[in-house]
Amino acid sequence: ALGELLGDSSAKVTCDRFSAYRVLELWRRQFCWSHLLREFDALAQCEGQRGRVGRALTTLTRLMFRVLRWEREGVLKVSFEQVAAMGHNFRWAFAYWIREASNLPRAPSWSRTLAEEEPGMWTWLEDEGVELSNNPAERGLRHGVLWRKVSFGVESERGARFAERMMSVVQSLRLQGRDTYTFLRELLSIELPEPSLLPSPS
Repeated sequence: ALGELLGDSSAKVTCDRFSAYRVLELWRRQFCWSHLLREFDALAQCEGQRGRVGRALTTLTRLMFRVLRWEREGVLKVSFEQVAAMGHNFRWAFAYWIREASNLPRAPSWSRTLAEEEPGMWTWLEDEGVELSNNPAERGLRHGVLWRKVSFGVESERGARFAERMMSVVQSLRLQGRDTYTFLRELLSIELPEPSLLPSPS
């Protein structure tokens, strides 16, 4: 299903580490750092060596986020190449602490996965346009997820098609700053031209 959705595109995909994404070559995947930070935070709550490793990973992640935010806000006047050079320094530090996590008694499952697929953490170093998290995509899905939880979903194929299409319409219009009611009124009107869900060139 993922291959059908993405087609032959060679675009890089920011994603969590769900196994379905393994159909994509590792160089096309960028692991979501927000998901990684949650894993590191959970480990940091532990006692002893487990907590020490988790706190080191959490501190490194937050420091890296801060540096990248400063660069994007213009606080740091540096080029992407300089940012990437800093990123490689972070990469070596993360490699050490992830290895420490994988050597813990009852090592967290993510530590071995990251040790094996470590390049997936750093795709952004090679491509300036790659996002570090999939938060925007997850925010777009949140309304549908919450609706399904409180309504218990749908009971028919027709209902499923209606729900998925209407949620796509609402979210697409919201991202474009367009009014949903106006769009639906124009869509259902015999007198008005049928509106497009695609963004206008302007």
